[in-house]
Amino acid sequence: MPTLPPVLKRPLARLERWLREPFHPRAGFALSRGRLLGAALAAKEARVAAHAALVLPPGALEPSFDRPNIPHPGPLEERIRDAARRLGIGGADIVLLPPEACFKSFVLPFDDFPAAAEERKVLLKHRLDKLMPTRPEDVRMSYDVRPREGGVRVFLSLARTAVIEEYERLFALQGLRPRAVGPPSLGLAGCVPGEPDRLELLADIDEEGIGLLALDGPDVVLHRFKPFHAGSGPDNPAEARLAQAATEIENTLHFLEDREAWKGGTVRIRSTLQPASGEPAAFLGARLSAPVSPIACPVPLSAAAADKALFAPLLGHLS
Repeated sequence: MPTLPPVLKRPLARLERWLREPFHPRAGFALSRGRLLGAALAAKEARVAAHAALVLPPGALEPSFDRPNIPHPGPLEERIRDAARRLGIGGADIVLLPPEACFKSFVLPFDDFPAAAEERKVLLKHRLDKLMPTRPEDVRMSYDVRPREGGVRVFLSLARTAVIEEYERLFALQGLRPRAVGPPSLGLAGCVPGEPDRLELLADIDEEGIGLLALDGPDVVLHRFKPFHAGSGPDNPAEARLAQAATEIENTLHFLEDREAWKGGTVRIRSTLQPASGEPAAFLGARLSAPVSPIACPVPLSAAAADKALFAPLLGHLS
């Protein structure tokens, strides 16, 4: 049987996902310490019908894996209401992307992986006992299993129930039903055109830190999030944080090279941080051993280039 050209493999994979999964999101929201983003896709076209980017006041959101995230719900509730009105999606099922810091994610290889859900849960908890021996009791666990040579690879994501429910409650007040919740950086996988013929390294850089995603075709082989050392205040300007991001990217490239996974290629970046002069891709490209290119939105969006970078992870989840 002839093999499919690469350009066809991704649409067919999406069709398979569409047939397998009952929820096909048309709208979603992404949050960071300083912003609420919302987007709704057109009903019958591959384009963004409406979008909103609203600034959050200082202290409205304090992203964390194990501590309360929303000390003052009022400002965020008000902006969710405003964004839902702008998108025209009252009473909708949505994708919800809390800040990256709310999640702990791992890529775990297994030679053998059981078929029964309960046996899988026991095996994953056993592996987590080594990776996170002192984790909270109310951790939500979600995972995706992919075949690999000699076994399977499991992408495992953790979040505290109490933290996620903080966000879910505020959206529910506006009649919005979060049906899928996950880390924003995973949306970058939906921004890669076609199916790459070699490993791709994707970097998601915002005010809090850098999320790194390595893809082997459609599969996640590495995922890590590194917060910036000095936080996101005025003492850590964009250039300093981008320099930290460059160090993390270069360290990750060496890590992949040591395991003979990185054979050379382009690092794709999405950055909400802007250097004083020039573009983030040029700033990072001057400091990295691999070429750098910006990540593009996967669906058309009528907005300035900087706004398109803001929305890329969310639209990657929706596309």
